[in-house]
Amino acid sequence: PFARPAPLATVEAEGRGRTLGWAMLMMAVLMASGIGWWDLTSVGSTFRSWAGSGPAERPATAALPVEPLPVPAPTEAYLVLGRQLFASGKVRDALVALDRVPLGDSLYSDAHRLRGQIQRELLAAAAAVDAASPATASAPEAPRPE
Repeated sequence: PFARPAPLATVEAEGRGRTLGWAMLMMAVLMASGIGWWDLTSVGSTFRSWAGSGPAERPATAALPVEPLPVPAPTEAYLVLGRQLFASGKVRDALVALDRVPLGDSLYSDAHRLRGQIQRELLAAAAAVDAASPATASAPEAPRPE
């Protein structure tokens, strides 16, 4: 009923065979993994061509030159301020802002034109006020009692 133990030489030969088999299997797995990793990371990958994706190409982007933002000149600011003040009805302040534009500046003609427009409108408004009150315009002054 009891099995007879195997001779010692047979047990050692089987142990070496198993160890050698596992070592060969591990080497084969490591080699296959290394070849697969190399194929995935290489440029002309066969796996990528099989999968149909090919190497990922990024669209070419041109580097745009960095240009500083344009800064308006002070005279441009005076002219814009004059226009805004005139549009909002602040005529005196608009004329003061336009007076700050220097004579030799390239925007002086624009400022002078706007100043002329403001003055024409002021004269038209003054004429309209005078025409609206005929009693003061046509009546002679009465002598003042002293």
